[in-house]
Amino acid sequence: MGLVFGNLITATSRNPALRGQLFSYAILGFALAEATG
Repeated sequence: MGLVFGNLITATSRNPALRGQLFSYAILGFALAEATG
């Protein structure tokens, strides 16, 4: 789980303009990881 949000921080620092879209992908990744166990 930390990997998803750690990569979100890295990607946001590289391209702050995409913060909203990247956050949406991070939440989707979190939900899929939780759903698959």
